[in-house]
Amino acid sequence: MSGRETTALTGVLDSLLKRAYHDLTVLSELLPRKSDTDRKYEIVQFARRTRLLLIRLLALVKWAGNSESVQKCTEMSAALSHQSWLYIDTADQLVHLSRVSLVQACMPYCSLAMALDVLSTGTYPRLPLAIKEKVILPSSLTQDEQVTAFRMLEGVIRRRLLKEGIPEPMMTQRIRNGMVTFVVPYEFEVSMSLMSDDPIMFPWRLVELKILVANSLLDKPLLLHSNQLLYVHQLVQSRLFVDDNPLTNMYLCLHYFCLSLQLDCLWSQAVQLWGSNIKIEEYLCGQRLKISYWCITGSQQALNAGSLTQQGKAVLATTSFVTITIDPGCRSNPFIITHSPPLASECRLSLSSKSLSLECLLAKCITLHSEMLLRELMSVLKATSWKNKAVFEEASRCLKILVPLGHTNWTLLIGIDNRTGHVIASLEVDCLCASVKSALEMVEREVTDNKSCLPAQLTLLQCQLFLASIEEKARAQGLRVRPLPLLKPLPFPSDTKTLFVELQPLAYLVVTASPHPQFTDTYYILQVAATGDDVAIPQCFFVATSLEEIEPKEAVFSHMRAITVSRSGYVLKRKLEERGLETDLVKRVCLQSAFSPSPFTSLLCSQLNIHRLLTSLNIAGIHCHVLQLEYGSTCVQIHSLPQLETEANQLHDLLSQHLESCMLVPTTQGVECRMVFKRPLTRSDGQVVKRILISNSCEGVGIALLALWRAMISLLGIALELEHYMSDVSWSYRSDCHSVRFDLTELSLLCNQHEISLGIDIPSGEFKIDLNASSHFFQLRDALRKVIISTKSLPLLIQGMIQTDQAVQLLSQFVQSMTSAKLTADSPSHIHLHYDVFCLSVVLISNGGVQFVDFACKSGNVGLMQSNAQRYFQDFVKAIIYGSEIMDQEDATVTPTPVAKPVLLPSPSPIVSPRPSPWPASPLPSIPPLPSPVVEGKSLTSHRCWAITVSMQQMADIFSVSGSGPRVSRMEAFFGSLSLLFASYNLVQLSSQQPPQQQQFQWQFISLDHGVHLYHTEALAVTLSLDVTKHIPLKVTFKPLTPQEGVWSELELQTLEEFFYAEVACRPFLHNSMHSFMRILSVPLATLKSAINVMQLHLRPPNDSIWRLHLCLVVPSTRELKQHISHLPPGDPGVINKIKLQKLLFFIRIVRKEDGVDEDFPLLHDYKANTLVVAAARERNTAPTALQQAIDTAFKRATELPSSHPETSLLYPAIRSLLYTQLPV
Repeated sequence: MSGRETTALTGVLDSLLKRAYHDLTVLSELLPRKSDTDRKYEIVQFARRTRLLLIRLLALVKWAGNSESVQKCTEMSAALSHQSWLYIDTADQLVHLSRVSLVQACMPYCSLAMALDVLSTGTYPRLPLAIKEKVILPSSLTQDEQVTAFRMLEGVIRRRLLKEGIPEPMMTQRIRNGMVTFVVPYEFEVSMSLMSDDPIMFPWRLVELKILVANSLLDKPLLLHSNQLLYVHQLVQSRLFVDDNPLTNMYLCLHYFCLSLQLDCLWSQAVQLWGSNIKIEEYLCGQRLKISYWCITGSQQALNAGSLTQQGKAVLATTSFVTITIDPGCRSNPFIITHSPPLASECRLSLSSKSLSLECLLAKCITLHSEMLLRELMSVLKATSWKNKAVFEEASRCLKILVPLGHTNWTLLIGIDNRTGHVIASLEVDCLCASVKSALEMVEREVTDNKSCLPAQLTLLQCQLFLASIEEKARAQGLRVRPLPLLKPLPFPSDTKTLFVELQPLAYLVVTASPHPQFTDTYYILQVAATGDDVAIPQCFFVATSLEEIEPKEAVFSHMRAITVSRSGYVLKRKLEERGLETDLVKRVCLQSAFSPSPFTSLLCSQLNIHRLLTSLNIAGIHCHVLQLEYGSTCVQIHSLPQLETEANQLHDLLSQHLESCMLVPTTQGVECRMVFKRPLTRSDGQVVKRILISNSCEGVGIALLALWRAMISLLGIALELEHYMSDVSWSYRSDCHSVRFDLTELSLLCNQHEISLGIDIPSGEFKIDLNASSHFFQLRDALRKVIISTKSLPLLIQGMIQTDQAVQLLSQFVQSMTSAKLTADSPSHIHLHYDVFCLSVVLISNGGVQFVDFACKSGNVGLMQSNAQRYFQDFVKAIIYGSEIMDQEDATVTPTPVAKPVLLPSPSPIVSPRPSPWPASPLPSIPPLPSPVVEGKSLTSHRCWAITVSMQQMADIFSVSGSGPRVSRMEAFFGSLSLLFASYNLVQLSSQQPPQQQQFQWQFISLDHGVHLYHTEALAVTLSLDVTKHIPLKVTFKPLTPQEGVWSELELQTLEEFFYAEVACRPFLHNSMHSFMRILSVPLATLKSAINVMQLHLRPPNDSIWRLHLCLVVPSTRELKQHISHLPPGDPGVINKIKLQKLLFFIRIVRKEDGVDEDFPLLHDYKANTLVVAAARERNTAPTALQQAIDTAFKRATELPSSHPETSLLYPAIRSLLYTQLPV
């Protein structure tokens, strides 16, 4: 362990405990002012952070306790440290004796007098008297003396109180033990004393101060922080130093502080009650708190304030405000409560200091406000016929209204929602009828918006209750109540509620309830005629032939019972004959074709949407007719869908036979297609009713419907084929498929953790395929969709996915581990891997292998580099397959291997025809030409005359990260090395084309021989090449241009290579890192040597330094760096070399070894002046910070070192001095 820093375990434990205690102390100070949710979040974060630190400490302690080497090293270190301390301490004591203690040492004279005293008397009576005065304490007061002193002090206090006067709220006092204690209930308690009776020299002294303000939520006095209480104590003591009325000044100060504290408690309660309906509008500390409840949104508020007011409507519930104001001069009630809008009983609103509960105050305000709103509704009903039927109950705070219905009455309860302020309406006895529930909701909504419409809404509710009771009685007698689809509505007013009771197939009892001018019920007998040949058709239209009112109303249900008893129709026939109607009118059928010209069609086409819908269907050749379900509600019934020109005629007939009905219904979202099937078509089909939104408008519905029908037929064929294969035990992939589900428009299954969903795109009718995001086939879903469209076979897709699953997984994991890589595919078996400017074309083979068929770069690159790309890749793959021995053979070539034969699946059923597989399997004599891959819109070189086949194990070695060695895959290392090699060549070529004043490095390309790039700088010869046998293929060597001895050492050249491999030729293989390294090598020789020493500090930091150095080759992305230089984006080259200006800008990061705190900042080095400064201090005309001053001091100290020379670059000594400097970070 020599040469390394060590830390005592007790120091680590002590530091950890101090940190946890400090965090807990800070947390206890900050939590009371935060909300409940924030407090919980901070506590959990503190517990989690402390737990992780303790776990790490436990692991360290267990390891240190069980490790024999650690114990031995600890004992040896302790023994050596103790021995070294003994040597040093001995030497120090000897030096101290020789130089200090023994310089003036001499033998003392003999003290005869003291010796005689001791020998004769046995005592030593000659000690100094100062010992008795300073060391021996005086005796304490006795109990009687203490009582006498307290009695005298209490007399002084009483005389001072009589002389100065006491404020009225502080009349409650207690004098005891030399102190007077004043108590103001629920505010404060103070104890004071006096040192003398002189009021000028000895004012009141505040001994103890207690704040008695209590928070109702905490159920205890509010605890102030000790620092806050100390500040108040000092403030009050300063008020006691005044000459005039010190007690009054003290009371006013504490009284106002306590009132402000009470208002702050109310504000904290309001924060906890904050929600969608309670908000804090205004808070002025120590003055006013304004809270709103029953809050409404901005749009509702504008509606209530604008349009409703213009129409003369009175809004019932609006946003209400409660304002709490402090009045310090009022002793009995310092809180003034005001309410907006004003309440009738606003004088009863009060808030006591004894119980500061904002929740109780709001509850009281809401209660009084609700009572006021209900009384307003009572005043609205007084001017109508409902005045004698409404009663306000104060106990339950609701409005009871009797709704008369003949011999029975319904009780309606109207209240106010305490949370929102809206009206709540309910019946005392629940009614299950949907129309009644809708009417109650209408009452709540309308009365909330306009209280004057309550009588009208009560009448509408009375109509709905009446019809509900009639419907209940009719159903009890076995009669059928249903909506009657009439071609032409009956001549009733628009607001009349109607109920149809079927007496016979062509005879109905019509019950109407009209709310205007008041509730009126009427009964009619209605005869209708069917519009079709079959009277039993339930969804056809009817035409009214006769409508006659029945009188008296009391005989209505007797007529209903008489008609119900005789179901043969004779009674109805007799009644119709009595009314003068012909008997054969009942038997006459007038149904006409719905798609032929008729009065009905011309009447229905008056509706624009239905007309457009019929036009679209007629263009597509679909036969249909119009249905009227209710008044104003129409739809289109499809008779049959035409035969499509496809090969799947059997599937078309099968789907048509199971289709029971098809209906198009216009909705607010578009046109909805409702299909009803007789039974499930497959075992996985779990739905017989399907609703599909096929279009957003009525145009093009026919084409969209045909496309949907065609896609459903194709999807049904795919589902049936999959079902046949799943039922065949000989299919080898049967166990890999699970959870198959088919619902006519979507087919989903689970295949080896791949959630495949095959659906229909509306309205195009094309197939769409979705996979779970965790599937490695997710990026290839477009290619899988092409396979489904071309083959229409899901088993073939499953087979190909299972056979190539391992290869695709390797490619997907490789792409996910790299930020600049992506996958594209021409087909599921032909995949392109893109990285930077390179593209690798891969063909997947079903037998578990992979073929590399092409490798190229962008056509925009230099031809010299582009021609070597394929050769580099071939050598790389040969090194993986055959090892490094074959690389020594100059004539080793890669033999072309063709792609594979298509595979045919066995067909277990005659319904499924075999189709060729899109995945290759076995070799063929030749392969068809593949399309050239595309990178960023530019074609790549596609002169492919080779193909390399590798096994899955070899592919795993190429694309996976090995357990040992660098944490980077062989393929990523090859891609990155080749990218850096090409980038260096391109950078040199681009730099040579720039003007001299803009060049930042001076490299010269010399030659390219057998893949070795040779460059010359001012002082070095640099060679870059690829050694594909290495894990990191990029290889670099540095040699001096001049053979002079002493210019370059082996250590310096080795440091350059180590730094290149550690920071440039490593993941993530950044071009900007290569660019910065090339700029460093272009600086003058003296600066370059100093920079190499800085690289050595980066690679091997000193053991005794405070900081650890990191030389940044790219601009860091830290927040502190933006304070220095903000115009350089993160990720750009971190070295800027201005050759003409002879200046170098670079970035460093220093990390403190003790706690890991780091700091980034830019440095500017001037070659000519040999200076080094922080870049921000030169660029900004502002005062330097403490950190910049400390850095500048360290740099100046480096120039004063004896080893510094004017001709030597200051770069290395200045940065080394910085590593030993304590910085304020």
